[in-house]
Amino acid sequence: MFIYYRDGALEKALWDGVERTISDYFAYPGVKEWWATRKHWLSDEFRAVVEAIIAKNPEPKLYGATT
Repeated sequence: MFIYYRDGALEKALWDGVERTISDYFAYPGVKEWWATRKHWLSDEFRAVVEAIIAKNPEPKLYGATT
């Protein structure tokens, strides 16, 4: 989805939904731990996008829990 958005084939409104989903996932410590050990699987460009989302320190909301 990122590549489609980057290349102009995915509308911003759709990409915004993807970013919200990523933000929800990365609000949880376990996902952050997974990221630390697996981010090398992905491109530098996409990693920068995810790191920017993580830096916003999102609050857990995905499952209605606080941690």
